[in-house]
Amino acid sequence: MEFNCGIASGMILVIIFFSFIWLAMVAAGIYLIVSSVRKKKKRTARFGVVFLAIAIGLPALYLGIAIGHAHNCTATCAANGISEKTIIGGIFAAVGAVGLIARFLASRRFAKKFTTPVEGTFLGFEDGCPRFQFILYGTERIVKREMSPRYYHPEVGEVRTLYIDENDLSDYYDPRTDKGNRIGLSIFLYVLFAHLLAIGLLILFL
Repeated sequence: MEFNCGIASGMILVIIFFSFIWLAMVAAGIYLIVSSVRKKKKRTARFGVVFLAIAIGLPALYLGIAIGHAHNCTATCAANGISEKTIIGGIFAAVGAVGLIARFLASRRFAKKFTTPVEGTFLGFEDGCPRFQFILYGTERIVKREMSPRYYHPEVGEVRTLYIDENDLSDYYDPRTDKGNRIGLSIFLYVLFAHLLAIGLLILFL
């Protein structure tokens, strides 16, 4: 009886976690759509629609798996005593956990890479790359990156505070335009992988 109570308690906690993540994704998707419509930003609106579709689609995917396969066992798996439920749940949980860890490590690497602030003067685009000129330790340098003029268009001669990697001037971080996008992407990926982890745990507990 104690074992059954423990399983039931674990299921309740997992379901609460899953519900919280799902509601967060739905709320974030609706917020992105509403705010982008108000600001007339089509790109953000499309991102919000995709976000919302994923938020709604993942639970639907889980229900299909749970109803159709989760409690069945294929002949191959049965021979080894491993059910489809365990395999599918394990895959979802593993992808979610690995994704969360990878996203965390990527964020740390990014934070450590672009650490030197400079005042860059925008020179314009060259071969699809925006170029900024700046002075570093008394030497004139140029930093650039691949970025479409459609989404990134400073005025020529405009001065912006950039963050660079002194050993690699093929990229830079521009807080004025990159901060919101990076925060939005990070939240999206964290919530997405947490959602996958929650689905995996749900399948394993059910």
